[in-house]
Amino acid sequence: MNHIALLQAKGATDVIVTNHDFTLTQVKFANSSILTAKTWDSNDLELFAVFGKKMSATTLQNPAAIPLAADAMASLAKHMPDNPMYDGIAKAPQTYAKVDGLYDPAIIDADVMDMVHEQLNLAQELLPGCQCAGVLELANGTEHIESSGGIDVQDKGTTIYFSMRVMKGDASGHMVTAGRSFKTDLAKATSFAADVARTAAALPVRKLKPGPYQTLLAPLPAANLLDHVGSATSMFHVESQMSHLGGKLGKQVASPIFTLSDCPHLSDGYHSTAVDEEGQATADKTLIENGVLKRYLHNTSTAKRNNGEPGNAGLIAPEPFNMVVDPGEHTEEELRQEAQLYMTNVWYTRFQNMATGDFSTIPRDGCFIMEKGEPVATVKNIRVTENLQGVFERIEALGKERVQVRGWEVETPCVLPQILAKDLNISAPFS
Repeated sequence: MNHIALLQAKGATDVIVTNHDFTLTQVKFANSSILTAKTWDSNDLELFAVFGKKMSATTLQNPAAIPLAADAMASLAKHMPDNPMYDGIAKAPQTYAKVDGLYDPAIIDADVMDMVHEQLNLAQELLPGCQCAGVLELANGTEHIESSGGIDVQDKGTTIYFSMRVMKGDASGHMVTAGRSFKTDLAKATSFAADVARTAAALPVRKLKPGPYQTLLAPLPAANLLDHVGSATSMFHVESQMSHLGGKLGKQVASPIFTLSDCPHLSDGYHSTAVDEEGQATADKTLIENGVLKRYLHNTSTAKRNNGEPGNAGLIAPEPFNMVVDPGEHTEEELRQEAQLYMTNVWYTRFQNMATGDFSTIPRDGCFIMEKGEPVATVKNIRVTENLQGVFERIEALGKERVQVRGWEVETPCVLPQILAKDLNISAPFS
């Protein structure tokens, strides 16, 4: 008996079975030395079953445990309330797009140790005496989705993720890069991080008076904020009243120069795919056009009750794949000329109220006071206290060049330029 039939025999009306079979190679480094290098194979089986309108899910690594898991899922469902918002899964037939740039066999044979040593050596060339820390991850594998709706689709892909922090004394710089190809430019991330650290090490530290500042956000902190905008477009978060974009369809929610799309068909996009977690065919979608909110993201259930377009499941919550911002018209030099502050990274972005978008975040690594386009001092121990929609409404300029960012606080890959935001609010320093 196959997995779907097994769960149906237990009373499941809808079933999705997803097999993730992949190999991951990871190299971690600190103090400019490799700490660990390991490769492991993983074969996970994800089971999603609906009993009437009672939803149950689990992930297994031992196929022999499937009968026991099916019993447990059916038993658990008996004690669960109905989910009145559940309204089915994707059905066959589906027409899947051919998405280019998702698989590169060169990643499978790559010498990861050489790749890391090359970047450590580059950092030393750019900033002698520095210390480096970070991680390089290369993965390849397949995903196979089958469902009681007649879906049977399989895809294969490769990914690469690189994080580099360069430190000298109290100064540091950080950058990440991600993609699907061996051609992903690790040296660009290393060079950026080393340049930020070198600049910070050479400048004095100056206190900053709380207040609004014309701020240039490098792609890493800009992606940190954009990731939350992407989450806010999910109909799950809108219906749960955890989105600052709830009730704003067709309204201005960002600067007129800002256009944002979700692009699962992006070549080299870290989360690009032709199929969502239900087996529904995906499509690129414009979310915010010239500052106006155009749509929310849906799975099959949310699409049916909101007259929306499915293709972004998330079995529980619809979600974006790759957030892509249209480029602007400005060079980095032009953007720097307009900036009072230049932030290269933030962390610990936390929301006081997700429904209104009120949040705070802490700049880290190089954060610079700018005068006439040049950094003249570094700033430490400050906090940004803001409103997410307010920040994006006050975008004044966008850079021409875009990079792909994914990281610890950027779960959704973002392809975006530097962003110049007016009157970013800096609250009182913390100690």
